[in-house]
Formats: sequence, structure tokens, C-alpha cells
Amino acid sequence: MNARKINLEEMAQAVFAKVEPPSMQSPLSAALENTTSPNSTSASNKPFETDPAQAQAKTRQARKALGMPQATFASLIHTSAAELNDWEQGRKTPPGAAVRLFELLIKNPDLSKLWD
Repeated sequence: MNARKINLEEMAQAVFAKVEPPSMQSPLSAALENTTSPNSTSASNKPFETDPAQAQAKTRQARKALGMPQATFASLIHTSAAELNDWEQGRKTPPGAAVRLFELLIKNPDLSKLWD
């Protein structure tokens, strides 16, 4: 895979809009290939209505898929280690866009190499 850098905000906006930013056409296409269509009526196409227990599990799974300690992963996603810990412990629920990003990272951990 040809690693290209992308900023996290650009990736989050692309995930939210389910479009590809110009700087990463191929990698995001592959990651989004297995997600539902924005026009789908399935119950699984509710990326911003996440069950807190599922959000908690996906947060931890994404971090472990990257093999990072909490502090490093928190820095990567531009949040505090305390906030990440709250998400992983279920004291708080991460934003829906973050959960969607975690889903992508679980499926393709190499996406983390595409942003600063």
C-alpha cells in the first residue's frame, strides 16, 4: 500500500459524507466498500445512533487493532487520554463520527498511517 498522509479532520468529514477526499481515493474506497449505502434503509445504516456498549467495544477494538496504548491512540485521534479512557470504560459515549472511524480502523488498521 502506498502510504499517503491525510489529516484526521479531512478523514472524518469524508467518512461522515461517505465520499473520498482527493488525497486518498484508493485506501478509503477499500475501507468503505463493506459499509452500507447512504440510501440503505437497513437498521445498520445508523452510524450516529450507536449503542453505548457497542461504542465502548469498538473504541477498545480499534485501539488494540493498531497495537497502541491509550495515550498514543488518544493523541492520534486528537482527544485526551482521560476522554478515551472514559469511552473505553463506558462512562461516556464517543461521538458517532468517532465510532464510524473506529469501525474503519478495525477493518483496515493501515488507515491510521494516512493522517498526522
